[in-house]
Amino acid sequence: MKRLAVALALVGPLVAATVHTQAPPKPGPEHKRLSYFAGKWTTVGEQKANPFGPAGEFTSSDSCEWILGGFFLKCSSEGKDVRRGW
Repeated sequence: MKRLAVALALVGPLVAATVHTQAPPKPGPEHKRLSYFAGKWTTVGEQKANPFGPAGEFTSSDSCEWILGGFFLKCSSEGKDVRRGW
């Protein structure tokens, strides 16, 4: 029993030190490639007549920002469809 207590006393601080010295993960290069989409975007277009509705103009404002330490790009959109009065 004394050997087990001594072993735990010696190994315990090493395990604790290892856990505390690990740095949090960082976004990789595949995340950085999405930086192109970060920021504010405005879209204006014209919808051709189709089976789903008549022709008309539409607009959209988009805002994309990095969240959760740069691992996710969150985008919010707000649009207006003149054809339908939205």
